[in-house]
Amino acid sequence: MAKATVVKGYTLENDFFNLSGGAQWTFAQKDGKDWFIKRFKDPVCPKDESAYDKELIREKLAQGIRFYKQKRAIYDAVNACDNGNIVTIEDFFLWECRYHVVTERIHAENIDVKDIAAMPEKEKYLLLKTLTSNMMRLHEKKLIYADIRPDNILFKRSSTGKLVAKLIDFDGCYFEYDPPEPKGIPLSEPYIAPETGEVVFDGKEIHLTTKVDVFSLGLLFHLYWVGEMPEFDEEEYGFAFGALLDGGTLTVSGNIPYRLAALIRRMLLRDPEGRPTMAEVLQELKAITGDVPAAHSTEKPAVKTGGFSSTITFSGFKAAKKPAADVIILPDKLPYLAESSADAATPPKPDKPGLFYVPTDF
Repeated sequence: MAKATVVKGYTLENDFFNLSGGAQWTFAQKDGKDWFIKRFKDPVCPKDESAYDKELIREKLAQGIRFYKQKRAIYDAVNACDNGNIVTIEDFFLWECRYHVVTERIHAENIDVKDIAAMPEKEKYLLLKTLTSNMMRLHEKKLIYADIRPDNILFKRSSTGKLVAKLIDFDGCYFEYDPPEPKGIPLSEPYIAPETGEVVFDGKEIHLTTKVDVFSLGLLFHLYWVGEMPEFDEEEYGFAFGALLDGGTLTVSGNIPYRLAALIRRMLLRDPEGRPTMAEVLQELKAITGDVPAAHSTEKPAVKTGGFSSTITFSGFKAAKKPAADVIILPDKLPYLAESSADAATPPKPDKPGLFYVPTDF
């Protein structure tokens, strides 16, 4: 840019760059700090003096207000989950007919999954617990993150030199009780859960729950630990969810420690009802690392998947393939996770009042 552009007091570093999914982004400075700004292409909220027909203006303004209310509810809930590792929303406003959202700019380390896989086990477990804790907080607000993938997790060194995982980009989030239309669900296909694929690609009417995030995080755990996804027939299926939907298998690497592999295997069950909650995942990770007593029973009850229609293998173990209603996963290879208390069901409340621009001046 020949001359720096200023948007609501933010001095832009560059013009906006295009993002997939109908948005643009850039970096900016304000009050001596660095910021990330995303501009939504839709909806467009024209002013009354625009060339649009008056009725069309009213329709577009109504769309804008609905968009604002929906986003604000999500952003307020996200900000209420702030634990230092969730990159919260600092500003949300209308500027020149389009909405903008602002977050802190994270100066991230240049680290890929192979680098993470090569880290000491203690550091990897810390990263897994941090990510799980972030997701658990969102789930307590009944928020589905819906877009777990490496691009949405940035790594930064703390003041003590530890690598810290930062969760970013909450524009794919939705409340479990208020899902979007299928076309509005984020689709990072390598990481989506089988039931998400059924809704989006097969048109099935399935109520998606926070368990979709548990599945995606299970894949990410595997990727971070060994640098690659669980094995499946890639010649037959493009992605893990497709393999499970067709009765295929996901094989968890034998290079993953026994108890972590057992946890990942539960997270990757075909049937979401058989997966642990995010709170149970965190509890088991803490038990593995000695932070809390083990959550699994000393007995070995069978764990029924409730309709698991494919098999998952690891270290030579394979559950027998049977009709969906009868599949039992033998517990001698699968630590039992006790049920935890239900997620909090309190509605989201604004965490940073006065921070958002209310579109009342159209």
